[in-house]
Amino acid sequence: MALLDECLALARVAGFYYITRKLIAIGLATANVSFTTLAVALSCINALLLNYVWERRSYGRSRRTHDESDQGPRLPPRYPCMIPFLGNVIPFLADSANSIRKAGSYAGNLVTTRVPFLGKDVYLIHDRETIRKVIKHQTLSSPMDLYIFSLKYMFGMPKRGLDAYRKDDSGPLSKPYHGSNVAPQDRIDYMLHENFIRQWSGPHHSTTTQRFKRALVARFDSVGLDNQWEPVDDLYDMMAKRVSAALTESIFGPSLLRLNPNFIDDLWKYDDVVPYLVRGFPRWLMPAPYRIRDQLRGQIEKWYAYARENFTADSIEADGDGDPYWGSEFVRHFQKMLSESGHDDAMLSAQDFGTIWAAGSNTVPSVSIACLHIFRDPVLLQRLRSEIDEAFPTAESLASASHQQLQKLPLLCSIFAETLRLHTKVFFGFSSPHEDAILGRYQLPKAQLGLWNSDLPHNDDTFWNTKGGQHPIKMFWADRFIVYPNDPESGPIRADLRKREVKVADEKNGSKPAFTTEGLDGAWVPYGAGIPICPGRLISKNVILHTTAFMVKNFDVELLTNRLEISNWRYGLGVGRPAHVVPARIKRRTEKDG
Repeated sequence: MALLDECLALARVAGFYYITRKLIAIGLATANVSFTTLAVALSCINALLLNYVWERRSYGRSRRTHDESDQGPRLPPRYPCMIPFLGNVIPFLADSANSIRKAGSYAGNLVTTRVPFLGKDVYLIHDRETIRKVIKHQTLSSPMDLYIFSLKYMFGMPKRGLDAYRKDDSGPLSKPYHGSNVAPQDRIDYMLHENFIRQWSGPHHSTTTQRFKRALVARFDSVGLDNQWEPVDDLYDMMAKRVSAALTESIFGPSLLRLNPNFIDDLWKYDDVVPYLVRGFPRWLMPAPYRIRDQLRGQIEKWYAYARENFTADSIEADGDGDPYWGSEFVRHFQKMLSESGHDDAMLSAQDFGTIWAAGSNTVPSVSIACLHIFRDPVLLQRLRSEIDEAFPTAESLASASHQQLQKLPLLCSIFAETLRLHTKVFFGFSSPHEDAILGRYQLPKAQLGLWNSDLPHNDDTFWNTKGGQHPIKMFWADRFIVYPNDPESGPIRADLRKREVKVADEKNGSKPAFTTEGLDGAWVPYGAGIPICPGRLISKNVILHTTAFMVKNFDVELLTNRLEISNWRYGLGVGRPAHVVPARIKRRTEKDG
C-alpha cells in the first residue's frame, strides 16, 4: 500500500489526483493485478503526466521571456511532449493539421518553436519576421532534406540513388556552400535546380503553356458537351483529371499517356493513398499504396523504352522545345543529365514520377477548387464573366491570349491568389549543412531540419485584411487581393499594417482596381519563397488563370450541392481536395449565351 500512497502523492503534485484514485479503484476491483504492478504502472503514467505539466509551464515561461527579451540569437522555445524520445510523433501523425497549428502559434500570434520528434528537434518557423530571414539566408537555399524524404517514401527511389543525393551538401547555387567538397559532376542539387529554372522560368515556360492550352481544349472536346445540360457525378473529379492530363502532356508529351491510357486514373488513385506513404506505413502493413506506385513507375519505364527507340533530333518541333516522344527540352535534358550522372531507369522513374506528381499536386486542385468557388456564387460568376468578356469578346480571342494579358485581369488574379491562400497547406523544408544559421533572434543549428507550413501564415488574422470582420480569414473572399483606389480598407493587408508593409505607393495603379501581392513576403507563400521557391510557379499560375478563364467563358455549370468541405487528409502535401463528391450539371455556352 505504501507504493499506492506514493503514486497518489505524485498524482496530487501533477494535478491528476482524482483520476488516478479512480483508476486505482477500477484496477483493483476489475482486474487480477497486484498492488505492486498497479502502483508501478500508475507511477509511470503520473511521472509522464507530471513531466508534461512541467514542460508546458516551462514552455509558457520560455515563450514569454523569448518574446520580451532583447538578447542575441538563441534556440527557440521547446514545445512540450508527453513521452520522451517519441516526442510529438503520435499527435503529429494522427492529426497533422491541428498539431502544426497548435505548435506554430502562442497567445494568438505565430511563433517559431523547437518540436521534439523521435529523439531530434524539428524547428517549426511560422512568425513572419523569421520566415523573411529564412528566405534571405543563402545557406538555407536547398530543400534537399525534404527532397530526399519525398524520393524515398513517396516515389520509391532506390537506395543507391538516395545515396547520391545524401552525399551532395553543396547547395543549389553555382558556387558551392563553404565547407563542401563535392565534386562538380556530383553536384546533383545544383544540376536539378538549374534545369528547373532554365526550363520553367525561362522562355520554354511560354511554349509549355501553349501546349497545355491546346491539350486542355482537346480534353474537353473529347467529352462531347454541347448546349444541352449534361449531368456530372463529380465536377471536381471531371475537371481535375482533364487538367491533370493536359498538364502532364504539355511537359512529358503525348506518348506517355497514349502508351498508358490509365496513367491519369492511376495517378489520382496514388494521390488518394500517398499520405500513408508519407506517414511511413511499411509495405507489408499497407501494400496498396506501394502497388499503385510500382504500377506508375512501370508505366514510366515503358515510356522510356518507346521514346528512346523512336526519338530523333528531327522530332523536335519548330519552337525548339516540344516533341511527341519526350515531350519537352526539360525532359530530354533531364534524361541526358541524370543518365550521365549514373541514374538507371529505376532511379530516373522515381525522379520523373516525383516531377509528374509535384507538377499537379497544387495546380490541379487549385484550379478545380477555384472554379467551384466561382460557380457556386452567381454574382461572382457574372463579375468575372464581364471582366473576361470585356478583354476577350470571343472564345477564339481568349484561346489566343497570352499569359501576360490574363495577368492584367485583377479579379481573375485575385481569385487565383485567394484560392492558393485559403487552400494551400504545404510544408517547406530547409537546413544549413555546414554552419549554424542566424535568423534574427533565433538560430537554426547546423544540419537541423527547419519547416514551415503555408497554412499558418496564410491564415494569420493579425496580418490579413478581413475588412472589419466582414470577410473572415477562413472564408473565401474573391476581392481580398484587389486594391480599390477610393477604398483605403481594400487590399490584402490590414489597413493598420499596410503603410509599414507596402513600400510602393498604390497610387501608381491610377484610378482602376488593381491586383497586388505587394508587402506579402513571408505571408503569402503557396510556392515557397527565396532561392528554393517552386521553379514551376510561372507555369502553375498560367495553367490556373487560363483554365479558370476557359471554364467561365465556355461553360455554364450548375452545382447540385451547396457543400464545399476540404479534407485535411493531404495536409502538408499541397492543396486539399473536397471531402465529398460535387454533383453538377454542365453545358457549353453559345454566342447567344455570351
